[in-house]
Amino acid sequence: MKLFLADVILKWPEVTGTTLIYLIVIIGISLFFWILVKTIAKNELIEKQSWSKVLQIAYRHKLTLEEVKLLSSFFEQEKLSPQQDLSIITDRRKLHAIVSKNLALKNSQSAETEICVNIYDKLFHEKEYHLEIYSLNDIHENEVCSVESKSKVYLGKVIQVTSSNLLIHIDGFKRGSIKVQEEISIYFYRIGLGGYLMKGKLLGSETDSIFFAFTGEIEFKGENHMKAPYKYKLELQGTSSDVKRTPTNIPIESMEISDRWISFNFEDANFDPTKFLENWTIELTFSGEVIALKGKLIAPHNKNEFYSLKFYSQTDDEKKLLLANIKKLLSKNLK
Repeated sequence: MKLFLADVILKWPEVTGTTLIYLIVIIGISLFFWILVKTIAKNELIEKQSWSKVLQIAYRHKLTLEEVKLLSSFFEQEKLSPQQDLSIITDRRKLHAIVSKNLALKNSQSAETEICVNIYDKLFHEKEYHLEIYSLNDIHENEVCSVESKSKVYLGKVIQVTSSNLLIHIDGFKRGSIKVQEEISIYFYRIGLGGYLMKGKLLGSETDSIFFAFTGEIEFKGENHMKAPYKYKLELQGTSSDVKRTPTNIPIESMEISDRWISFNFEDANFDPTKFLENWTIELTFSGEVIALKGKLIAPHNKNEFYSLKFYSQTDDEKKLLLANIKKLLSKNLK
């Protein structure tokens, strides 16, 4: 029995117009999705980098976490891209428009509006806005402020200052929204010093503006968080629970001071105070007046931080003296 192997002839599939169209469509779809994926990845990277820059600007200007969160909520409400966020956070007019719009929609309370004033002062700080506020002479044109009435709070901007009155612009304000002679307060912020609430009355109003009469009462807000650069060579006195050991004076170089603590480095980098000293006292001299403050020593968490002495307690006179001199240091530093 014989087996015959038939000749097998292979033929290339015949390419028709329909086949060519299918091929082009498949390649086109694949290319489309490839481009789409690359574009999404690129946009995500750009957005991540842009938002990172927004945060860098915010924290470089010492915005708090609370302030950053509020600013972020405004951007999210507007459904803006991080690139747009970046352009707004560096533009006074754009930021004012966004914040004013969102505050009006939310019918915000005074605390939130005051935070916005703090944000403005930090992002667009002017060097002349460093002094304490004692009167209207310490207020400047174009300063952002919060206008607080019994029923509503507005974000405003000072456009004219006299010895007894302020003319304040408020976007979208309607004449008569606040009654004439109604008591209102105007909130301003000073970097490093805190907030100031000026009490007064409404003299009159027009569309988008009000006339404020200052009655002379000022409420200071935020002094418990004041701190200032304070670089001096001092001595820290340490004593031990061992009564046989005499007090030791250790040279230090102070860095910053607040009404609650002072930060410093030991002149001897190898000195370790935590091993044998427990109670600490530091003497500070302000305008010839000496105060001795006891405190707890706090060691730094890493090499980039400083030691700090957290004060146990102070008399009212000591605290007033500290605060008064911290304000002077801040004013001098910001000039």
